[in-house]
Amino acid sequence: NNNNNNNDSYEEQKTQIYAANYIRTIKMTKGKLPCDEFLKLYEMSHNLQNLHISGLVVTNLPQILSKEKTTRLETLELENLDRFLTNAVIKTLSSHVVFSNLRILNISSCPLVNDQSFIRIPPLCPVLEEVDISGTSLTIQSICSLFLYCNISILFARNCNSIEGQFHLPFPVPIQSPNQSNGKWSLKILDVFGTTFPSDFLRHLIIFSDKLTSLTATGSTIESYFFPKSTESSPVSVPLTQIALCNTSNFHLDSFRELITQNGKNLTHISLYNCRQVSDPELLVITNFCPKIEFLDLSCTHVTDSGVIKGLFLFLILCFFFVF
Repeated sequence: NNNNNNNDSYEEQKTQIYAANYIRTIKMTKGKLPCDEFLKLYEMSHNLQNLHISGLVVTNLPQILSKEKTTRLETLELENLDRFLTNAVIKTLSSHVVFSNLRILNISSCPLVNDQSFIRIPPLCPVLEEVDISGTSLTIQSICSLFLYCNISILFARNCNSIEGQFHLPFPVPIQSPNQSNGKWSLKILDVFGTTFPSDFLRHLIIFSDKLTSLTATGSTIESYFFPKSTESSPVSVPLTQIALCNTSNFHLDSFRELITQNGKNLTHISLYNCRQVSDPELLVITNFCPKIEFLDLSCTHVTDSGVIKGLFLFLILCFFFVF
């Protein structure tokens, strides 16, 4: 009987190991992480590519991230871990030689992470493309490090309060980075909603990002993003297809109209939710200069019913002439 039990146990273990080889993604959210069981599964998953841990009580995070397997991940998401993802854990992560496959990194809603530890990460991630640092204590120093060492195409930096009021740091010129061959960044999607940057910082980022197609920010910042202080310089023109400028009472209407005039030809999605200074004239500008518009959110603005009717009528006329 003992021999049969041992054989059954061995066969069960062999089956578990065999099954674990097919696991490519582990995603665990909410509650308390069963430390021993998860670590065992993690160790057996030799072909694991994506690890997502969110909102969990995970006391053995350093032990998990210290595994050599972590260096082979393509996606690493450690979001909303609050007190568990700390500088000490990030230092454990950065003790690896290189993350040769890591393309997506998400450490959002982890307020204990700051520049002290994070700046060690970008030099280890040569193919990193998408980063979410929203709700962390990171500053411009870490953002500069990301662009210098990685070819970032998507950046989420929402509600990064440590950036507000920070002294201005010069943004690195793209040509300094070995990842840039044409003197431009590869940034396509930028979401900095709720984060206040130094006046010229994001403007320089946008100037050197000729592939930028999606921007999410607060409306009060568009003047510093797209329009120079010097009247001799021209506004920035980028191939935007989506723009969201929401939740602001200090909306620069003249800057917005200029932005739509300069960049409206490619726009398909515009959200001006809760921008209460927006009214009928802004809608007419959109209908005049955005022939490809598919989605328009004017909720909680001062656009009137008659303004919507006039805008739709004008848009239909323009579409008619465009087609025929």
